[in-house]
Amino acid sequence: MSATFTATTSLDLPASPAQVWSALTDPAMVKQYMFGAELSGDWVKHGSVTYRGEWEGVPFEDKGDIVEIDPPRLLQVNYYSALSGLPDAPENRQLITYALAASGTGTRLTVSQAGNSSEEAATAAQGNWAMTLEALKSLLS
Repeated sequence: MSATFTATTSLDLPASPAQVWSALTDPAMVKQYMFGAELSGDWVKHGSVTYRGEWEGVPFEDKGDIVEIDPPRLLQVNYYSALSGLPDAPENRQLITYALAASGTGTRLTVSQAGNSSEEAATAAQGNWAMTLEALKSLLS
């Protein structure tokens, strides 16, 4: 990851940290709020995670390796998106961090995506994550 631009989005969700964790790791739930993507994962440190689906008519298979996992508080994935058009190499991966914290109304979920190639790419990623978290909130409401 040679790029240094990070996108960060947070949202309060009306569910417990355990329920939000389940929504992040359960394939049936992920499919409902993440644009129909099919998720598979090992859910252990150094395990793999794969998202398959279609984005704006283009099929994709994104993948990653779990860097840190501490249910239901933290998930970090070294992530590669095939839609980037770049080869799957360490310098083309991004670190996606899901941090969950109990709040007065349920759970505060903060997602950060480090390793964006430009400020514009980080802004676009932030917008995508905001849309995704709103869809997750609707699912959990």
